[in-house]
Amino acid sequence: MFYPSTANVGTFGYKAHYIAGGGPTYGNSFSACFDLTVTPACSGVSISADQATGDGAPAAGETYTWTVRMRVHACDAATGLKAQGGGNGWATTSVTSWDGSLSTKTNKKNQVYTWTFDSLAAGAHSDLVVTITGTIKPNTPSGTILTLTGPWSVVYSTDGGVTYQKSEYAGSVTVTVL
Repeated sequence: MFYPSTANVGTFGYKAHYIAGGGPTYGNSFSACFDLTVTPACSGVSISADQATGDGAPAAGETYTWTVRMRVHACDAATGLKAQGGGNGWATTSVTSWDGSLSTKTNKKNQVYTWTFDSLAAGAHSDLVVTITGTIKPNTPSGTILTLTGPWSVVYSTDGGVTYQKSEYAGSVTVTVL
């Protein structure tokens, strides 16, 4: 297994593996591949799905509920923050906890959320919790990757509203059908 050094800047895919029976071979994993992005230094504002609960290997024909925490982190003091993202077109999404204000619109079958708040001090963060409930279609093939959340980004100002910047997108949260 390859473990990239965090001294190397870039995005690296990770997938959970386990050692079968204590032997030297790796068994199959039920997790989706997740991206680890190593950046050179903390600056500006970032958004990430930093915590998720629920079954990462759902079975076809069953109903599940997942919870994902979206976290906005300010490396630098920021004002006028506006994050936007959404769920998916196959499950029901709702937001159960957030700071600031929240608006929702529907784009086709997908819920799109706009989350705004006034400011974050350097080193501070703000969280929004998304709950996703959906039934995996009965004939979904094993190994199918389903998206729970779409990408999220945040627009912010570090100079009191004179100029605005947009963060990198947070990767989508996915599950892999068992």
